[in-house]
Amino acid sequence: MSELKELSWEVQESVEPVPFEQLEHRGIRRRRRRQTLTGAGVVAAVTIAVAAALLPLGNVTGTEKPPAAGITKPIAVDQAAEKLVAGDARLAEVVFAGPNSWVSSWDGSTGEKQRYAAVLSRDGVRTTTPVRDMWFSALELGDDPAAVSGPKGEGDQKDPSWAHALMVRLTAEGKVEKKLRWAAPTTTFAENETLVFEVTHEHVPWILNPDEGTLRKLEIKGTDNFSGTVQDGTGRWWLTGNQGKASYVLWTDDGGRNWSKALVDSLDSAGGVGVSADGRTAVTFTLGITTGGPVRMKLSTDQGETWTTSAPRERTWTRPPVALNDGSVLLLEKGKLVRLNGEVVATAPKDAVELRGDDDLLYVASGESGSIATSTDLGKTWKTFEPR
Repeated sequence: MSELKELSWEVQESVEPVPFEQLEHRGIRRRRRRQTLTGAGVVAAVTIAVAAALLPLGNVTGTEKPPAAGITKPIAVDQAAEKLVAGDARLAEVVFAGPNSWVSSWDGSTGEKQRYAAVLSRDGVRTTTPVRDMWFSALELGDDPAAVSGPKGEGDQKDPSWAHALMVRLTAEGKVEKKLRWAAPTTTFAENETLVFEVTHEHVPWILNPDEGTLRKLEIKGTDNFSGTVQDGTGRWWLTGNQGKASYVLWTDDGGRNWSKALVDSLDSAGGVGVSADGRTAVTFTLGITTGGPVRMKLSTDQGETWTTSAPRERTWTRPPVALNDGSVLLLEKGKLVRLNGEVVATAPKDAVELRGDDDLLYVASGESGSIATSTDLGKTWKTFEPR
């Protein structure tokens, strides 16, 4: 690992105890939106405005699909995963894939023994992944919640740990488990493929082909030290990375054939990018490696055409702020939801850590209980559930 990467980890870990996760990796996660939706219809079509009453609570018996009256067909559960999740495992992250659909990943490692699992829930149907010794990354594949566990080793073609790499997906028809295999690195990706970030120990984006069951590295000439991938409602993919000492935010509308970019900082690394559902608002922040103190954010409200730099501020968050369709962003600071101009929008639940989501659904985790609080009115009211 390069000195720059090591410094970036140190800065991220020194800001706050990393919420949502105690995993070895430190990545950026945002739910993936459907590529086919554009314009104002995105918000309504992919809304995750969830009332807690609709969210499955606790260990509900799963079925392969929403049962017809009087018919229930249980999904075979993994007893080791159930025991891990119900025990002292720590919540790593939660990703919403639809109005009543989510995936949560769990870290049950003790000492040198690494043990991870994930829970997937869709419209009252619940299942778990098998236990693995490599973490599960939570993601959305279309309307489906999914979890991916990559290779634990070097991640090259000869890495024997590819034998344990796995994707678990919960579709409308039931649970799908697919072994994942290595594929040669490329510079482009297809419309049916998705970019994933924290699936290996390498700090690079990978291309997941869920149909073929392959993972391959995405190569972007001259760029390294990446920090997450995001797709907005127009189908555009965004990420941040370093080119030499300088950091950039990059985006592509054609599967990596062409990239646009904007300078984040000439001497500092970027900490990821947050993008609104309609793709117009994008925000990124520096890690503060060169300053060792306050960080700056850059904001665009015109799909990356122009960028403005905010005044330095103390960071009490480790992920990008939440970008909204109205051109503003929300931060979680000292228990309050605030805009960049200092306006307090709402109060977060007690012990809340990490703010994620969009205009339709905001969600935070409790730093103590591991429960998730959701809000459909920009933080004015919150409802809680446990994603087990």
